Amino acid sequence: MKIKLYANLRDIVGKDELEMELKEPVSLIEFLRNISNDYGEKMRKFLFKETNEIAESLIISINGEVIKENKSIFLSNKDELSILLPLAGG
Repeated sequence: MKIKLYANLRDIVGKDELEMELKEPVSLIEFLRNISNDYGEKMRKFLFKETNEIAESLIISINGEVIKENKSIFLSNKDELSILLPLAGG
């Protein structure tokens, strides 16, 4: 599975793309929990709200399609996941 990261998420990981092998399909929330466990508290703060729900500010796309409702999404090795943070302006 390919994961594309942008902005601060890319900075935390140290690269803009990850490759991961999934043993079986996994829910989006579980997958993001695993990434936050691998990359620490800084990553968790970007990916999750304090209630441990996926942060509403994230823009998540799977295979090029932006996901609006993430509760029943499952990922497999053939998927490409992109995780973006909203742009801040000033």
